This record gives sequence, structure tokens and C-alpha cells, in this order.
Amino acid sequence: PSMPLPIAAKLCKLTGRLFLQISAYSEAEELLVSALSIDESQQGDNSQEIASTLHTLAEMLRGSVSACQEAQERRVLALRGIQYSRQCFAIRRNQVLRTSSDSSRAAAGGP
Repeated sequence: PSMPLPIAAKLCKLTGRLFLQISAYSEAEELLVSALSIDESQQGDNSQEIASTLHTLAEMLRGSVSACQEAQERRVLALRGIQYSRQCFAIRRNQVLRTSSDSSRAAAGGP
């Protein structure tokens, strides 16, 4: 037995909201778009259910954009950290090479 479409739409919306709460944006979007499609086919374009689903989709998009911005910021910080580590490594390597060179000259009796 198949599920009545209004119930399927409600389940899609509820599950989509749950995915939204755990930041699973692609899963949330898929379910919310399905709910929107069902509601549009059952109720037309101007209903409270459609407005509610569109609002939830907007929340999902805001959350998704925010998550992308945070990921970009973390990426920039990570790249800065890598650059700093490389600079530190280069400085330390030069210090070791200088110390090694100085030790070799001292052992050879040079200045």
C-alpha cells in the first residue's frame, strides 16, 4: 500500500528538518525539494505548506552558505599554518647548515 502524498510530504519535511539540524545540507535539500514538489502538485502554488517548506529551504541555504564560509576560513588558516611551518623549517635548516659549516671550518683550523 502506498502512502498518501500529503503524509509523504510531511515526512519529507520533518526528515529534511532533522538533516538540517545536523548540518547534512544535501540530504536536507533533497527531501525538502521532494516535499515542495509534492505540495505544489497537491495544493497549487499558494499554500501555507509551500510557504513553510520554502522558508525551511531558505534556512538550509543560509546554513549551507555559512558552513562553506567557515570551511573557507579554516582552509585559509590551515594554509597560513603550512606557510608558517615551512618558514620555520627553512630558518631551522639554515641554522643547522650554518652550525655545521662553522663546525667544519673550526675542525679544519679555518676562521
